[in-house]
Amino acid sequence: MGYFDIHGVLPPLITPFSESGSVDFEAFGRNIERMNDTGLCGYLVLGSNGETPYIDEKDKIELVRLCAKKAAPGKLIMAGTGLESTSSTVELTRRAADAGAQCALVLTPSYYHEQMGDDAQIAYFTTVADQSPIPILIYNVTKFTHINISPAAVSRVSQHPNIIGMKDSSGNIAGLIGYMTAGLDPEFNLMVGTASAWYPALCIGVRGAVMALANCCPRECVQVQTLYGEGKYTEALAGLLFAREKGPVRLRGACIAMMPVLIGSIIHAFTCANEYDFSMRTLTGLLRTGMEGDSGGLLSGGLYIVLEWALSSVGALLVLLILAIAALLGACRITPQALVEMFRPPEYEYEDEEERERYEAPPKLPNVHEVAAVHAQKREERRAARRKTDIDIPLDSEPPGEDKPGADPDAPPRRRTGGKPIAPDEYLRSLNEETTGEQVSILDLVENKQEEEAPAAP
Repeated sequence: MGYFDIHGVLPPLITPFSESGSVDFEAFGRNIERMNDTGLCGYLVLGSNGETPYIDEKDKIELVRLCAKKAAPGKLIMAGTGLESTSSTVELTRRAADAGAQCALVLTPSYYHEQMGDDAQIAYFTTVADQSPIPILIYNVTKFTHINISPAAVSRVSQHPNIIGMKDSSGNIAGLIGYMTAGLDPEFNLMVGTASAWYPALCIGVRGAVMALANCCPRECVQVQTLYGEGKYTEALAGLLFAREKGPVRLRGACIAMMPVLIGSIIHAFTCANEYDFSMRTLTGLLRTGMEGDSGGLLSGGLYIVLEWALSSVGALLVLLILAIAALLGACRITPQALVEMFRPPEYEYEDEEERERYEAPPKLPNVHEVAAVHAQKREERRAARRKTDIDIPLDSEPPGEDKPGADPDAPPRRRTGGKPIAPDEYLRSLNEETTGEQVSILDLVENKQEEEAPAAP
């Protein structure tokens, strides 16, 4: 165990395969030999780009051994040994160390991701670090694991003497800043894991990177950090953009995206004499690799160059132009109010006064008290109609065409009396009083009805 500083770029080495599907160790060795003189500070074996989950343990150890053998002296050998099981991770880390790995990149456990909170992550990495013969680094790759280890957990484990860093492949600069401000150990190696975040990561103090782009553009990735360290920030950003664009894209998108880049480079070249050489290099690089680039990256690079030119040259021209216009207006004695009047649109001419009143007169709002009085009158009319209906119309006589569903045809009729139903006996008595003037009870009526319906005696 022991700490060491990681400063530079490491590629996550790809794993070549033969046509039969077995690992092509010979091609793997040739790749390392070709990259030895590109300025890379080391190599990551068994990373995500190496298709590690699909390689058996025997081949994994052989790849580590071959990388340690083919790598030039002074190169850092990092091996990806993270597995879901703590004991399996420790065992693979030990075997990788025996094969020549100088440090291990350990993936965050994620299979039961809902249970993989801060306490579980801290316990996992602490246990692995305690039993590992070589220093370990955390591998945070959210897009594969769906786990994003928190800054608080990283701050805790960074204090462990055998946990020396973390590779963050989220590409989130705000997340990187969150880790940096969470109280990490001052010697903790926080590394970026994607090329798109390499330049901004340098701006916030990150010193190392493990990125797939370094497999095909190792010199360009290294040069970005070199130029940034020399204070050549524009060249560093442009170099990264060119390196990222070495991949096939649609021709139409590339042509459209190259237009602002080419125009900006030409203007920049002929208006900024002190940076003529850089602009020419920019233009030459675009003409050489433009059709092989990604349209989004080309567009961002072009806009950056145009913006830089605008800030360096157009700003002064705009100031001179504004001063010239002000002097011209002063010489012609044109006041700002007169200038505004010159550009004021003409007023609309109405055909007659009626049209003018219709469009310019304020809207007539209804009188609130009049509206309230009208509503009160209508309300009283409805109440009066309802009172009249309650007195004169029995409930069993509905308006035409409105039969009451479910009504019993044999049920005794009811009348309304102030909205309340009355008893059948009282209703019949009232009917009898209205017709004969006699008071007859309901029992008498029932008995009379039974006598009428009874069969006559023989």
